[in-house]
Amino acid sequence: MTVTRNHIKIFFAIILIACTVAYAVRFRKASELEEHGTITTGYVTSVWDAYKGWTRFKYYYFHNGKKIKGSDSYKTLSFTIKDSLVGKAVPILYVPENPQNNKLLLTEADFNGLNKEFPDSLKWIQRYEKW
Repeated sequence: MTVTRNHIKIFFAIILIACTVAYAVRFRKASELEEHGTITTGYVTSVWDAYKGWTRFKYYYFHNGKKIKGSDSYKTLSFTIKDSLVGKAVPILYVPENPQNNKLLLTEADFNGLNKEFPDSLKWIQRYEKW
């Protein structure tokens, strides 16, 4: 089978649609968190150095007696935070109607984006910020 211009156009159209849908879903989730999010306490279970300087976190929290697991990434936090954060209680933002939509809140920027005051109990994390 030879690849024609129409095949190439179809391929790029599919890629464009997929990217648009992925962006819309991500935007909807972030918007839902901002509008309907509630803060609860969760616990970090693991931290690892991820692709190109990102630091990944796994955590869990409880909603209506059910353990909900989540993960999040930060480019601004150094991997050296690992030993200081695993097992610690941390704030989690989640949507009660959709508890799988959740986000770890660690930095002042996280709280500023929600128009909430950055808690003194997290100020120690600032020493692990890259910039």
